[in-house]
Amino acid sequence: MSRKYFYYSLPLLIFSNLMPIYGVVHYGWTLFSVIYLYWLELLFITFFDALKIWMAQGKPMPTSTKIFIGIKFILARIGIFCFYLIFLITFIGVLMSAKESRTDEMIQMVQALTLKGTFYKITALSFFANGLYNFYVSYYLPQKYKTQDADATYSFLDIHILVVHVSVVLIVFLHKGLTEKLHLEHQTSIILCTCLFVFIKVFAESIKSYSADKSLDEKQRDIYI
Repeated sequence: MSRKYFYYSLPLLIFSNLMPIYGVVHYGWTLFSVIYLYWLELLFITFFDALKIWMAQGKPMPTSTKIFIGIKFILARIGIFCFYLIFLITFIGVLMSAKESRTDEMIQMVQALTLKGTFYKITALSFFANGLYNFYVSYYLPQKYKTQDADATYSFLDIHILVVHVSVVLIVFLHKGLTEKLHLEHQTSIILCTCLFVFIKVFAESIKSYSADKSLDEKQRDIYI
């Protein structure tokens, strides 16, 4: 089942991450608009990680304790993400737009923060759907919650979060190099940066998903042996 999960989840992963590229090309989304979508995805991941904590049955634990662990985890994650959002708004949303004298990008930043635009909402919803699917087929369906402990099902900085953070820093410097050194058009630079960001993210998530499935396959074979 786990191997099928990887092959079934890969198209959904690729499709949902291609939507920001279409948004940049067709709707002229800014770099901030794209990065903010992935910031929202981190919130979705945090929500499903909290569900894993609350559903875990591996070690006997009072429900109130699991609720407390989950809430503490959510508050810690949101605190980190809010600090990161301030960085995104200040340096990517405001300073980059002001430096390039692009008032339209300031407007788009506000629209992104308030989730304006039908396709923008659909893209955010596709990220949530992808997270829901991954939660269902990789955690609930194989009944991992029956063996995992509530205090051992999460980490504050997993590979997904690290990849997103590092990629954001890289594409900001790449955008600056493409526009200032190679003198590419602003929108062309955003398209190239978005494509690179999506490639890195999809590649890292595919490796993570494949490794998790392989590990589960080996555990299932051990049980049958």
